[in-house]
Amino acid sequence: MKHHEPIPESLHWYDRQGNPVFDVPLKKPAKDGRTVTTPTLRHAREMNLFPSVTSIRKVLATPKQVIDWMVNIAIDCGMSNRTRDGAMAQFMMERDKPADAGTLLHEEVCNLLDTDYQGPTEDYQEISLDAAHSIALWMKEHDLVLTSIEEPFAHPSGFAGRVDCQMETPDGNKVIVDLKTMNNNSYTNLRKPYDSWTFQLAGYRKGLTSHADCCIIVLNRETGMIKPFTFTKQEIDRAEEQFDLAFRLWQMERNYNPSTGGTYYV
Repeated sequence: MKHHEPIPESLHWYDRQGNPVFDVPLKKPAKDGRTVTTPTLRHAREMNLFPSVTSIRKVLATPKQVIDWMVNIAIDCGMSNRTRDGAMAQFMMERDKPADAGTLLHEEVCNLLDTDYQGPTEDYQEISLDAAHSIALWMKEHDLVLTSIEEPFAHPSGFAGRVDCQMETPDGNKVIVDLKTMNNNSYTNLRKPYDSWTFQLAGYRKGLTSHADCCIIVLNRETGMIKPFTFTKQEIDRAEEQFDLAFRLWQMERNYNPSTGGTYYV
């Protein structure tokens, strides 16, 4: 039985084989009894860890939609006259709610799409079943067969990640598919994919050293409906150039070259 544990997008580090590194051992137990800690850049240097594609993406400007959302929550907390601690707690709760719902939907859909998965599904959300069914119909319409789920990679230049889905047509054309989740309002108003999504797909394609076609499927986490977006070769090629520049900037800012485990500047 294969269960697809969700890998948070905030995860920063992978080892050279593409395995996620969630924590590293402490040299001595912390005062609270912890024996492990979240890896930092210092640990990455010591262990020669690779950054994730999403970490590299963060050297770019934060999308306006995310900034607007953060401002709206901050205004709401301020107008409700909460204490500073109370406002921060509310902010964290509001921040994590959609992420938790999206992560659960993402995990369940991946399990449902994987024909090798033999785990229980009777307790799955109805929206997960609907979304997986819609994706299966979309795959049938485009004559696509699923070839892998959550496949890890580590590129020799020094970055890593996991690709949600890889598919293939009968004549051997490969397709990389990334799943995104949105609330109903954002989903309804979405007319085109965010540039950051295209950037991320380009990083995945480069990481797999592939010339595959690329697609984003947006899942409505309130209804289970899906909205697929495909990209031209020119769009992904352009995004890959941006990814290469962003990765170089990431290394320069941190003076760390993951491909060698040494400094960027000699």
